[in-house]
Amino acid sequence: MSDGARPTILVVDDDTDLLASCRKILARAGYPVHLASNGVEACDLMRQVAPQIVLADIRMPRMDGVALLKEVVNEHPGTLVIVMTAYGTVERAVETMKEGAYDFLVKPFPADQLLETVGRAEARVASAERNRSLPAALAESDPQDGIVGRSPAMQALFSQIRAAASSNGSVLVLGESGAGKELVARAIHSHSSRREGPFIALNCGALPDHLVESELFGHEKGAFTGAHQTRPGLLETADEGVFFLDEIGDLPLHLQAKLLRALEERQVRRIGGRREIAFDVRLISATNRSIEEMLGDGSLREDLYYRLNTFTLVVPPLRERNGDVPLLALDFLREFSAECGKTIAGFADEALELLRTYRWPGNVRQLRHVIERAVAVCQGDLITLAELPCDLRAAEAQAISDEDDAALFELPLPEARQQIVDSFERRYLTRLMSRHSGNVRQASQSLGMERKTLYRLLERHQIDPDDFRD
Repeated sequence: MSDGARPTILVVDDDTDLLASCRKILARAGYPVHLASNGVEACDLMRQVAPQIVLADIRMPRMDGVALLKEVVNEHPGTLVIVMTAYGTVERAVETMKEGAYDFLVKPFPADQLLETVGRAEARVASAERNRSLPAALAESDPQDGIVGRSPAMQALFSQIRAAASSNGSVLVLGESGAGKELVARAIHSHSSRREGPFIALNCGALPDHLVESELFGHEKGAFTGAHQTRPGLLETADEGVFFLDEIGDLPLHLQAKLLRALEERQVRRIGGRREIAFDVRLISATNRSIEEMLGDGSLREDLYYRLNTFTLVVPPLRERNGDVPLLALDFLREFSAECGKTIAGFADEALELLRTYRWPGNVRQLRHVIERAVAVCQGDLITLAELPCDLRAAEAQAISDEDDAALFELPLPEARQQIVDSFERRYLTRLMSRHSGNVRQASQSLGMERKTLYRLLERHQIDPDDFRD
């Protein structure tokens, strides 16, 4: 189904009047429609026209709707089946949804109910097609050492990683918390001449000062209370490899001086030791703080800073490369789906749009946790808005509102008024669908509005009722 084209529909029923009626209603709405009078005929026709949606009666001669459903599920897994049934077989129709049917219609059904049900199926087909395009985009992004991204900012970073990896100079990696600084350090290591050597990491802010010193430089037996045995420091352990020092700004000043001396002399003396021990490491350090501020307030020694930044790489925050969010989300979805033993195809449009537009103050780490939770609670084949944290939706709504308020005063009054109306309608309809769990009929009744009118409003604002279903 190409962009803008409506999905092809196959209607299967032995009732010729119903076939004619469905064809008229659906064709008038712009759908390409094909008809079949039984399951056998439908199977032959499907191979020719490849419909995206099939409406099939349960009771038909030769091959009934249940047998046809099984055939579609096995041979055409991307096709959605809507079962049509009389009141007497509603229970069986409900059972078919457990067997792979998308939805069911109870005969006789009015035209607006037919269009509503088919419209929801159409939205699901479009969403599935977009999700199918994500794996190809993910493959094209050429992930490097777990770093996913095909945005210009990330392509520039990949080039800088390759340049830094070809050298043996010190590297300073800058970026917000959760942006992926350690992944960048590991990528430099894995592409460098030291790739066969160890990669040793230490977070300076994660340990008390006295433990950081012991971790860095090691200690001799009896050097202090609790030092029951001699222990090499991480600088020694990283010999002929890479030593990654995270949050360098949290390293106490007296240890910064000791580290600088060790790096310049390429020798380290353990706490309580008398001899100097030679080591050969490449230092990669990182911080989420402003270098200018740390130099200004004296929390980072200037001489150490110049020793650290032969190469300086900046990891862009996720909000500055939101085009990478769908790729990252899919990557995490695959990982956690495999862990949970679930088969989740992708994301509903509304959910993916929220992920793409949210500002992600916690960056990639926060996105990873959100997808992990969503996979854990998801019971269907798509991640919907219902699986995303409420605070994510609330924070994004507030952020959009604040930005819109400031921008509105730059617009002419009629245009600003229209934007306010559109924004209100969208928020109202979103809450309406949430309150009624995506039941358009129930929602329209609560408003005293015709279903087709409400459906047009939802379509205009690209709100899929399916995303709100329990």
